[in-house]
Amino acid sequence: MGSQGKEGYGVSEQRIDCEFKVVLIGDFEVGKCQILARCERKESKTGTAVAVKYETQTLRIEKKSVKAHIWGIIRQERNNVDSNADYKDADGVILVYDITNRKSFDCMTLCLEELHRHAKKRQAIILIGNKSDSENDREVLRKEARGFAEKNGLIFWEISALEGTNFDNALMDLLTNLVNINSNNTTINTTNTTNSNNTTTSTTTHTTTKNNITTTATTTSTTGDNTTNTTINSHNNNNPN
Repeated sequence: MGSQGKEGYGVSEQRIDCEFKVVLIGDFEVGKCQILARCERKESKTGTAVAVKYETQTLRIEKKSVKAHIWGIIRQERNNVDSNADYKDADGVILVYDITNRKSFDCMTLCLEELHRHAKKRQAIILIGNKSDSENDREVLRKEARGFAEKNGLIFWEISALEGTNFDNALMDLLTNLVNINSNNTTINTTNTTNSNNTTTSTTTHTTTKNNITTTATTTSTTGDNTTNTTINSHNNNNPN
């Protein structure tokens, strides 16, 4: 019998409803090891060119116990691009760049192209700008990164793996996306905006097609004032009107 805990962390592993492989992809020294350290259980395997580290996180999402195996590919050479063998069978992908390193963001285009070229299945992809604690050294504007994510249909968050800022929110967003993709024909787009009063507004649009009926749900939530608004619209594709 599965756990009856609330959505979030610390879920019993007596029953697992969904299990996913998630890989971290990014340039050298963007903070992949720190992101992995934010999760629970550690394993490691070492090869000649790469060190593959993974951690396991179990959460409760939408009344389901979800286990994520999060893999980080730690390259030993700066010019060694992540091999497609590392992520072609992944369910979810975390693209990581360093907001203080322009080069690490520029390589996201190549990473995304490689993903689309070699992936064998539909994947949920999140773009994460790490090191938000180093705002004074920023080289990549939040607006530019958000625009890149929206253009490519990616979830987007800026986090600090060092301090933990927004890490839980980003991981929960990705895994919720995976659960919905696994359950039905659902696409999810999320954008996050940091307001002048230091609150963050997250807008998530779920588009689901089932029995030829398309349902779109848009949820807007703002951290800091605990407000959430949801709008749901349905369209019957069999009806030309």
